[in-house]
Amino acid sequence: MGKYENILKPIKIGNVVLKNRLISSNALPHFLQGPETWVNDPIMVFQANVAKNAAIVTIGHWFDPDQHSGKHHGDGCHFPSFDISDPSVENSLALYCDIIHMYGAKATMSMITFAPNGYDVCEGMGGGMPPMMGGAYDPTDEDSPPPMMGGPGGPPPMMDLPEGEEMPPMGGPMGMGGPVKAITPELMQNIVDEVAKECKYWKSIGFDGVSFHMAYQAPLTAKFLSPATNKRTDEYGGSMENRARFPLAICQGVKDACGQDFIVEVLMSGQEAEGGITIEDTVEFAKLAEGKVDILQIRGGDGDEAHPTTFNSVKEEPVTLKVAEAVKKSGAKIIVAPIGGYQYPDLVEKWISEGKMDMMASGRTFVCDPEYTKKLTEDRGEDVVPCIRCNKCHGLSNDGPWISVCSVNPKVGVDHIAERLFAPANRSKKVAIIGGGPAGLYAAMTLADRGHTPIVFEKKKVLGGQLIHADYAGFKWTLKEFKDWAIRQCEKRSVEIRLGVEATPDMIKAKDFDTVLVCTGAEANIPDIPGLKKDDGTLADGVFVPLSVFGNVEKLGKRVAVIGGSEIGCETGMYVAESGREVTVFTRQNQLAPSAQRVHYGLPALGYHGLKQKLCCTTVAVDGGKVTYVNYKGMEKTLEFDSVIISGGENPRYEQALTFYGSAPEFAIAGDCAGNGEGTLQKAVRSAWAAAMRI
Repeated sequence: MGKYENILKPIKIGNVVLKNRLISSNALPHFLQGPETWVNDPIMVFQANVAKNAAIVTIGHWFDPDQHSGKHHGDGCHFPSFDISDPSVENSLALYCDIIHMYGAKATMSMITFAPNGYDVCEGMGGGMPPMMGGAYDPTDEDSPPPMMGGPGGPPPMMDLPEGEEMPPMGGPMGMGGPVKAITPELMQNIVDEVAKECKYWKSIGFDGVSFHMAYQAPLTAKFLSPATNKRTDEYGGSMENRARFPLAICQGVKDACGQDFIVEVLMSGQEAEGGITIEDTVEFAKLAEGKVDILQIRGGDGDEAHPTTFNSVKEEPVTLKVAEAVKKSGAKIIVAPIGGYQYPDLVEKWISEGKMDMMASGRTFVCDPEYTKKLTEDRGEDVVPCIRCNKCHGLSNDGPWISVCSVNPKVGVDHIAERLFAPANRSKKVAIIGGGPAGLYAAMTLADRGHTPIVFEKKKVLGGQLIHADYAGFKWTLKEFKDWAIRQCEKRSVEIRLGVEATPDMIKAKDFDTVLVCTGAEANIPDIPGLKKDDGTLADGVFVPLSVFGNVEKLGKRVAVIGGSEIGCETGMYVAESGREVTVFTRQNQLAPSAQRVHYGLPALGYHGLKQKLCCTTVAVDGGKVTYVNYKGMEKTLEFDSVIISGGENPRYEQALTFYGSAPEFAIAGDCAGNGEGTLQKAVRSAWAAAMRI
């Protein structure tokens, strides 16, 4: 048997055989579906790739007439929306299931149960808006803009509505706003009956089961399960046995209507904050659920914890593992599948073999690497593409653009047409790659896979480009993993890499390359603020750019100002703050890191490590350690610091890149030097892959 025999070993649920121990949760990249009224090709191809890997493929609940109206804030407009009364749409759904089955996988439909309008688990007021990020409003700081101006704790931006339409009333599915009544047993039974009826429909068109979302205290069923939201005093409140009565009635109703072999999965927050669900509660629920629930997918206590980033998770200790282990030790007769950071095959294999879990549930794993299971079958776990936990697959921001991307898989969103976009290489070419950053490394891998001979020239003694900062910032550990993975992948492909060599056009021309691909990146932009530069154009004493700080924090003084509140500026400030220094970030924006991925990201720079923030402030001068700025009231002030870090964005190295034109018959550029806007790993990888695929 191979290294991953436990992950790849089939498992039975009654008379149903699952081909391995992998579950793909409801994690479709959020904007693959366009305006088509049927399941489109991007979804079909993406889910087919997932089905090659996972034994169960879950898809979202696919109908909401308002889904694409623009009334949903944030990533709420991402779910596909179809009219299932249309026979052609029903056909596409049936075809979708058939495609999943072609790869030996099972198709399950995600289900979420909400209360009827005007009702909730208890009588009272519906929940409020989720808190805004940005830290607490400090009324004692006269530089801090009040919440209603968009400062910390302020409201989210208003959504744009079509002309003539009004803002929808607060309330609805998440139970926000307005007085509500406690839902009655009669209404609960109506829900049980309706859900069972709907599940019979899903079964009739090919679905093998359903996955009930009962997590995060959001759906009605989750509110029943959590003692933090369930304050009922009747037979539906109090003990876990009572709190689980209604959710489990739904599950039993589905089994009665669809048969015992129709898979029922429950997504549950295994442990919530104080006052919520405890590990002991989850263990008891697992025992109560025997025979009604086949798979218990254990999630984090809230949406952020369930979508772990580098800031709120530890690779070797995913937060749900201890809950899964407790359920397994209890002897509950239920399949346990924790989720949230379980991408690493060696760890998962170990945990399954130790009896801490039965199956691995994941979403991002199969977004990052559509060959995950193939690599495990071939004992190549080290080749699995590491997820950097950026959550860009969950949406780029709360304000768009509404596209689906993955930072480490450039084919996401275009996989269905990739073969038509790029023709196979007609002959092997010798390609010079100028720059050994992420773009250069990814291009080298891709070129080698296409049968070319890439040679990488890197003027520094190390590879990685701007990703080198991840070697020093502990909270960027996934970026370090990706950098090291890319280097290893080039080594495995025997890519020639010349370190400490600054390539020139004449050098490339003399070597008779067929193609030159320039990936020289970008350099720090120094804004036109008096005092940042000396007369000769070099940085003034005590002034630093972000990349120069990593690994050299001892050069900074005790009090540090960061001018520029972008994601780069904030994370540089966080790194510096970890050394015990006092850090203040100045930004003209009304929040820190406004372009950072907001969905389930919760950038800890917003109050993290005691980072101080000066929002809506414009820096007008730097004099030694003195920073002069104008606050949102128009008042000019000066604060003293020991060191200043300037984070003013980056300038693509256009001119350097263009000097290589003519040094080989073919010329291309990729990565930051191609001028793709604000540099991100996602843009670097996609542009490098595309450039290499054209060669």
